[in-house]
Amino acid sequence: MKIEFLSNALDGAPLVRLYDFTADEAEQLEAVCRGLADGNIDRCMLDEQPWIKPLGGLVMAFTVDGRDRGFVQQPDGAYAWSLRAGMWDLAAGRIQPFAEGQEGFAWLDERDGGSLLLSNDGCW
Repeated sequence: MKIEFLSNALDGAPLVRLYDFTADEAEQLEAVCRGLADGNIDRCMLDEQPWIKPLGGLVMAFTVDGRDRGFVQQPDGAYAWSLRAGMWDLAAGRIQPFAEGQEGFAWLDERDGGSLLLSNDGCW
């Protein structure tokens, strides 16, 4: 699975896209989102996962927050996607069909400040 940050992909808003993955990798991503939703983890550094290839030196975490903040640039230059637990549960549900072999794309989160995309071929 590749992860890439596109700073102006959607009308000037940032896009983080996860693409070029197997069903097994989608299942692992779903497990991360379920862990965030269930409170088993509060942060996952995606760039440190062996099944994710960050492009362009991207340092990216999924985090649980008290509010849905979406895309956040950290003071150290790293990035985070921060959502409430319930929104991580929704994202996990959107990933599940890809873990079963579905093709296409799904918006895992969309907001004015950016979007999070899961896509087999990187397109939407």
